[in-house]
Amino acid sequence: MFFILRLTNVEVGDKVDVRDTEYIWLVATVKFKIECAGRDPLLIIHYDSWNSYYDEVIKMTSPRLAPYGTYSSRKDLPKY
Repeated sequence: MFFILRLTNVEVGDKVDVRDTEYIWLVATVKFKIECAGRDPLLIIHYDSWNSYYDEVIKMTSPRLAPYGTYSSRKDLPKY
């Protein structure tokens, strides 16, 4: 069985796990949260220890996001 853990109730300043464009899970901080009626919230995330050039806008419902520590703390996944 395969479960996808989705983010719920995320606020600015919260830490989250993010799968980057190279499919590596990293820790990031939510810089902004944009909410609009009838649409999924958007999160502007900053990868911790990375330049702000790499900041991204990602839908909160994206499978690239997971609760903090879900994937970034695993020892069996690739790291930079």
